[in-house]
Amino acid sequence: MDLSFNSFEIWVTIGIAIGALVIGIPTGMRLSYGFLKKKMSSLWTDLWKKEAEKEAADIGKMDFAVHTVIHENITGVRIESGADRCQVGQFHNGGKFLDGSPMKRFSVTHESCRSGFSFEYGSFQGVLATLFFDMVDAIKRDDATIILTESLPDSSATKTYNRSRNIEAFSVLPLKKGELFVGFIRMDWTDITSLPQYQSDFEKMFRTYRSIVELELVKKG
Repeated sequence: MDLSFNSFEIWVTIGIAIGALVIGIPTGMRLSYGFLKKKMSSLWTDLWKKEAEKEAADIGKMDFAVHTVIHENITGVRIESGADRCQVGQFHNGGKFLDGSPMKRFSVTHESCRSGFSFEYGSFQGVLATLFFDMVDAIKRDDATIILTESLPDSSATKTYNRSRNIEAFSVLPLKKGELFVGFIRMDWTDITSLPQYQSDFEKMFRTYRSIVELELVKKG
């Protein structure tokens, strides 16, 4: 009787121990996994921040000279052509349409203005390219011809914008990386009496400056 009772007691004790292990190990594992996950996440966040700060510092040092050259050249072409404003815009994606296709946008990244004229880059950040489809068509044509605002159709968003800024004429050329259109360089005149006298000379000069800006953007990108 005693042996039987002791055996029963032993087996109950073993059963309780096993039950505790079955319940305790997964619980402990869950707690340990949660702790490790939180710790690793924190470590990765700190590491990412440090690397991002390091990269940002490197980019800032590298890009300074590039942006200076771009600004000097758009200022140079603006002065030589008698324009009131010269801008560099770059194409990028930004969101998707319902069918999954990407939204093509552009943002002005560099701008030079004649004294007394306002900077317009704030109005050209993340702009849908479809809104200025006629300007995009002009960019794709790669034609440095000076376009009069009044020659555009009344349905043109570019015409509406130009009128709101008293822009009487503009010229635009693409910036390319190989065969890819990466941006544009545009010049505005608010007074047609200030337009270059010889179109052919202007086109040659504009293309020369465009090539320099294009080269600098490729370096940056």
